Amino acid sequence: MTNIRRERFIWEFMRVGKIPAIYNNIHYDTNNYLNKDCLQKNTSKVISTTLFPTFLTSTLISEENYYLKKISHVNFTGGGISISYPETIDSFLKKYLKTNTKKNLRRSISRLEESVNITYSYYHGSITKDKFIFLLNTLRCLLKKRFHHKNMINHFLNEWDENTNNLFSLINNKKASLFVIYDYKNPISISVNRHFENTILFSECHGYNLDYSKFSLGHLDNYLLLKWCIQNKYSFLDLGNGVSDYKKKWCNTLYNFEYHIYYKKKSIIAKLIASAEIYKINVKNIIKKLKIDVYFKNNKQLIRKKNKSV
Repeated sequence: MTNIRRERFIWEFMRVGKIPAIYNNIHYDTNNYLNKDCLQKNTSKVISTTLFPTFLTSTLISEENYYLKKISHVNFTGGGISISYPETIDSFLKKYLKTNTKKNLRRSISRLEESVNITYSYYHGSITKDKFIFLLNTLRCLLKKRFHHKNMINHFLNEWDENTNNLFSLINNKKASLFVIYDYKNPISISVNRHFENTILFSECHGYNLDYSKFSLGHLDNYLLLKWCIQNKYSFLDLGNGVSDYKKKWCNTLYNFEYHIYYKKKSIIAKLIASAEIYKINVKNIIKKLKIDVYFKNNKQLIRKKNKSV
């Protein structure tokens, strides 16, 4: 028996398409996802789960033996689109998007398709190695150029190897996808998406060519992903952490991320360990609230840039 077991929920659930072994099942709306690889029982005195999105609920194995403490992640919020059927892309736009947003979207699509030779490709279940390497190299260049221009840090780019590891096999196994907009043979917009049980799509990363920014490619990407989800009977399109102004125009579901601290009932040791864990989390949240972590991250980034230029 271990004293504490740690789980990064969103990592396994989104990145790999697996439910962590400590859970019997995960629930979204009327969907109940059973865990095929669950433990027979949880024996750890304390289980600390991080980054659990509040649009989901869960059932822990041996849950009756544990108390649960939930703590919100400071400065972590997300947004997504809950899809109700019968639903069409037109009925969704009519119901949720403002008139100006709809007009601008239609105008952008018309201008783009009339101005250049546009094609759309969705790689989900089949992609060649050469095509995969080409698109990933292109995406990396697009992200570097865009975020250098904005003078901002992109976390997907900063953890590139970790984020793209196994992505090729995940795409071919329908657990991930690349959605690409081409101008003739030139990719001008690429998004990386993760899939869970053919019902939830996570839009993880989107890069586009700055020369085409006048065509509102961020809105177009959301529109095309939503259209694909509706056509394939998905229940939820997650637009990820961080709720920007353009993202808010699409979201009908806003959510938080939580720490879940489970600790064994009738165990003084479990209570002490859980108390220490909760204290550390609260200190982290104070640091995030004061944005001290952002200050240090930015300084690290500046030091890296200086070292590269030397």
